[in-house]
Amino acid sequence: MSDKDRRKKDGQNTDKKNQRMRENVEARKQRNPTARAKEKHEAKMTDTVPEGAARMRKKPD
Repeated sequence: MSDKDRRKKDGQNTDKKNQRMRENVEARKQRNPTARAKEKHEAKMTDTVPEGAARMRKKPD
């Protein structure tokens, strides 16, 4: 198999892979999030500095 043929085959495979990934993303968007996922999203949207990050921050000298 020549390099040109191999590159062409790889290109076809990545197209298929990209299409599959796009379909997975669409399916994920349509699925309703679980209660835990909603809770995590809500926390992410409201808490600007997580508790752990605040503790890790250096204190001024």
